[in-house]
Amino acid sequence: HDLALWDGALLQGKLLKPDSMHLLWTAGTVAEGKSSYAMGFVAGSVAGRRELWHNGLTPTAGGSTHNALFPPDHPAIVTLTNVAASPPDAAPPAAGPA
Repeated sequence: HDLALWDGALLQGKLLKPDSMHLLWTAGTVAEGKSSYAMGFVAGSVAGRRELWHNGLTPTAGGSTHNALFPPDHPAIVTLTNVAASPPDAAPPAAGPA
C-alpha cells in the first residue's frame, strides 16, 4: 500500500520539482555509451508507452519486487512476491492494454 501511495505522489508531482523529476527519469550515459538506467529507474517503453521501472531481488529474504510507472498517464504497477525468482522459461508479465 505504501509503495502505491509513493508512486501516486511521485507521478502527480507532489514529491519533487519538475527539474528533479526530469533528472530522475532521464537515462544517462556511461563510459561504454548510452545506458537505459536513470537515477533510480530504468527508462524504456512497453507497447508504445513510456515505462520507468525498478525491480528488486532479495534471495536471502525470499522475495522479489517490480515497480513500473507509466507517465504521463499515471498508472503504476507494483508487484511484491515471496518467490525469490521466476523459472527461466516464464513469460514476462503483461504490461496491460496499449
